[in-house]
Amino acid sequence: MTDLLIFLLSLFIVILGAEWLLAASISSARLLRLPEMVIGATLVSLATTMPENLVSVFASASNHSSLALGNIVGSGLVNLGLILGITLLVGHKQEEARGGRGRRRSLGRRRSLILFALTLFIFLWLLIFGKINFYGGVILVSLGLGFLIYTFWYALRESGETLGVVEEKLEAHPRLILKFIIGAAFLVFGARFLVESGVNLAKTFALSEIVIGITLVAVGTSLPELVTALTALVSGHERVSWGNLTGATVLTLTFALGLAAIFGEIVVSPKILTTDFLPLVLFSGLILILTLIPGLPKRFFGGILIFAYFFYLGLLFWK
Repeated sequence: MTDLLIFLLSLFIVILGAEWLLAASISSARLLRLPEMVIGATLVSLATTMPENLVSVFASASNHSSLALGNIVGSGLVNLGLILGITLLVGHKQEEARGGRGRRRSLGRRRSLILFALTLFIFLWLLIFGKINFYGGVILVSLGLGFLIYTFWYALRESGETLGVVEEKLEAHPRLILKFIIGAAFLVFGARFLVESGVNLAKTFALSEIVIGITLVAVGTSLPELVTALTALVSGHERVSWGNLTGATVLTLTFALGLAAIFGEIVVSPKILTTDFLPLVLFSGLILILTLIPGLPKRFFGGILIFAYFFYLGLLFWK
């Protein structure tokens, strides 16, 4: 009972910290006049994936690599299956100028291609080597940094801002920096106790750490993405939601998995690879098809993603 209360309290602190980071990210992006989809794929994604990153690092550093892997894979499945499925199912088409629509569609295709290529690359890596060590972690973190640099470069080119102007604007708003610091502190504090209580819950209910990671921890750390997606849908900013979910999954697979591997080797059994990681590859492939072929029924695909996610959960507990 105590572990459950600590788990819920830690989860609340993690979500609160993520909300502060998210608010600071959105305010900064608006101040810098960045495109909505780029906001979602970079600043918002960085803020909302901080729980996954820190929880995975703490878990790996505490010799609980299965919990770290479960959190990473589970968060990706929640993002691409449940949350993106809801976005496609209830989202509405937004009107844009022809030029803007073309640029954003092109950006969306590139990001979906990056996501699919990344998940396939990691799957094949694990299939061949069965683990991700320190050097593999460095490669993944480098890929994540490359993704951020490319997307920020695209954002600056689209907005017409220079790095000097960006620095001046941020220095003129110290409250944004303070929000980042407080949010990050809450995340670090909450993530540590979330991992410890999650491990204890797994022992109490006789569940494996990877199952706890894929379900309770993954859903909990993905709540910022869910809140962001629903808020974006209600306010008519669907592009922020789409960009956040695909960008967040890329950053989780690179930063969370990469940093976890740097702090402790991630070993994956063939069974976990085929039953837990392969669905993530299939989800990202479905999203790539959706962005490459215009005119496909988005609500239909959204329903498929949601059904597939809950079907996967059913199989997870059944086995």
